[in-house]
Amino acid sequence: MVGSEGSNSSSPRKYGITKPISLAGPTDADLQRNSELEKLSIELGLYESKEEAEKRVAVLEQIGEMSKNVLHAFYYVEESLKEWRNCLV
Repeated sequence: MVGSEGSNSSSPRKYGITKPISLAGPTDADLQRNSELEKLSIELGLYESKEEAEKRVAVLEQIGEMSKNVLHAFYYVEESLKEWRNCLV
């Protein structure tokens, strides 16, 4: 195994993004299998409905707004503390 302990490999370790296995697009067989898999997933109820997707997006937007509010509050407190410390000096 490359980069494992005890390896006597002379090549240096590489980290990061590797090259793609293939640059070829999907074959007709790949597209057919994908289509069958999507149909089966829909039949089994594994895909979310449009309403579920809209609800998920709405919840994520609310979480984003809440996160912004928390960050703004922390920034305001930090700036207030800086001003207070400057007044003490």
